[in-house]
Amino acid sequence: MSEEEKYKWNKAYEEGRFQSHFEGPRSVTVDWATPLLPETAEILDVGCGILRNCKELADAGHHVLAIDVAKEAFLHAPCSPPNLETMIKDLDDWEPPKNSFDLVIMVHYLNRELLDGLAQSLRPGGLLALEIRSPLSYETEKPIPRYWLRSEELNEVFPSLVILKQVNPTADSKSVKALLKRA
Repeated sequence: MSEEEKYKWNKAYEEGRFQSHFEGPRSVTVDWATPLLPETAEILDVGCGILRNCKELADAGHHVLAIDVAKEAFLHAPCSPPNLETMIKDLDDWEPPKNSFDLVIMVHYLNRELLDGLAQSLRPGGLLALEIRSPLSYETEKPIPRYWLRSEELNEVFPSLVILKQVNPTADSKSVKALLKRA
């Protein structure tokens, strides 16, 4: 990620542009995954922002590694429990450890170069909860393919995972939502 993009994200969090995201509900894909988790799961949240999708999981006793490039995101997040570890990291320069996580959360963040590594970071039976913008998300701006995912791409970009549940974009919800599992 360029220094300009890192600055843009930090500035957005500093100005509070995403604070309302924390007050809203977490992604439905995380809700789908939660009952399938072991009692004490290892969870990775990539591009986590202000911890909206992972804080409750940490509160429930799971160990969470939350990674974001924006230091300001963590400064504006609510208090986090001790089993929620945050890491300020450019995910362009990071490789997830293999066979390490029971759940990987990827909501409104897409790094195509990281997808295979995320699939490999799942333990056998591990889950990937994702909610990614689709081309329908771009009504007023030109879509940039590296930032969105088409529903029909899931099997192509995650050939080693099985789709457990998928909701395709609609006029109301313009994101691809899916829960995938490593066999």
